[in-house]
Amino acid sequence: HSCCVRILRIDCDKIGYERSFTIYDDADQLKIIGDILKNMGISDKAAPKRVIKENISNAKNKSLDVKRYIQENYSDDGITEKVFEQYQRRLMAANAFDFDDLIYRTVQLLAEHKEVRDFYQNKYRYLLVDEYQDTSVAQFRLVSLLTGPEKNICVVGDDDQSIYRFRGATIENILNFERVYPGTKTIRLEQNYRSTSNILNAANCVIQHNTERKGKTLWTQNGEGDKVQVYTAENEQDEASHIADIIGQHLREGGHLADHAVLYGEHPDDHAGDQFYNHVPRMLMTQFIRDRALPCEDLQWLCDRPALSGQAAWCGEKFREAEKSYAQYLRQCEATAAAMTGAARVLFQDTLLLQAQLYALWAQGSAAVCAALEAGFVGDWRHC
Repeated sequence: HSCCVRILRIDCDKIGYERSFTIYDDADQLKIIGDILKNMGISDKAAPKRVIKENISNAKNKSLDVKRYIQENYSDDGITEKVFEQYQRRLMAANAFDFDDLIYRTVQLLAEHKEVRDFYQNKYRYLLVDEYQDTSVAQFRLVSLLTGPEKNICVVGDDDQSIYRFRGATIENILNFERVYPGTKTIRLEQNYRSTSNILNAANCVIQHNTERKGKTLWTQNGEGDKVQVYTAENEQDEASHIADIIGQHLREGGHLADHAVLYGEHPDDHAGDQFYNHVPRMLMTQFIRDRALPCEDLQWLCDRPALSGQAAWCGEKFREAEKSYAQYLRQCEATAAAMTGAARVLFQDTLLLQAQLYALWAQGSAAVCAALEAGFVGDWRHC
């Protein structure tokens, strides 16, 4: 996209734009589409502007004839088509491009103006495209227009990792590469240096069911390793509990937190990841309080996490001041609670109830238990 911006800044006047064009972001696009729908007398409920925006974006990525693509793929009584026509007129009147236009209009420029195309084909004698399996029709056309008669092009990609079809990517670009560029030399990178054989065998068994692929067999010299285990959780709390149980078992066997890694995939608008992040440390702390088995250095690691910093020093100071006298501690906390309002006060009072339940452990004066309670308090504090 940045490459296309540079090209358009120089020659966009040839397709009717001024070089001082602006680039509209998501909010700008939604506002224009919302205004158009309002003028058409169509409610956002009947035709959500975000859906219309995605329809237009998909059409620009998947076809060079956007209007025809919309006509053939969206059965919404012509709403997307009518909005698209007005939307493009407004963009041009404002001398603006949306994000998808950066490639779409560059393709138009290169296709319609041979002198511009020749200039860039001579300028870029060799092309390298990474993640080629996730390129769209528009991107494929852009690369084709930039590739000179020598066809000096190298692409890197994995047809088994094409996951962005919902963004307009098409796997056909990499599957048909040899046909589009006869004489292509294909190099398969099948040796894996990161994973063990059991992991790769599991991956091979899954990807062999892909219907559109060139085919390859991953292998490694790293040994068999542990077998892959699959656990289907009911929700994020169950998921966190299961992971905490596994980590806790390893810790009781002499392992350390640094021996573990948790990879979590989430949708950008999904808050389950935040809940998951909170649940695992809490459950590990609960196991420590129950079993008194967590090594001190790992307990300190939990308490010192960057996400829990800030309030941790204050909490630790207050807790340690109260270590000799629970009554003194309670008076201090009551004074602190009195100075709070709203949700913060409620959460602080809930924390005091937790401290009371653990008073027997408090009385032992264990520095590790103090740290455990401190971490538990900070975990709740994050929800204020």
